[in-house]
Amino acid sequence: MNTLPSKFKKYFWDCDFSKLDLINHRSYIMNRFLTLSDLSVIRFVFDLFSRNEVMEYLATKGKKSLSKKNYLFWQKLVKHEELWKK
Repeated sequence: MNTLPSKFKKYFWDCDFSKLDLINHRSYIMNRFLTLSDLSVIRFVFDLFSRNEVMEYLATKGKKSLSKKNYLFWQKLVKHEELWKK
């Protein structure tokens, strides 16, 4: 199973963290990270998700699932290719 580092458990207080899988729950994890992010989460997002994945998420689900502030923040970040490792 592809698990998240334990330091991110605090962001998933409402579910069984040990059962989260990076592949099967990718959209759920991305939504949580794009919604409740601090600097360590933002860095992890750059490592874990590709720029295209985040752009696709913003285009299909972002406006409905993120606050306007978070949506606009991530819209700006995806424009900077140099931030993304994938």
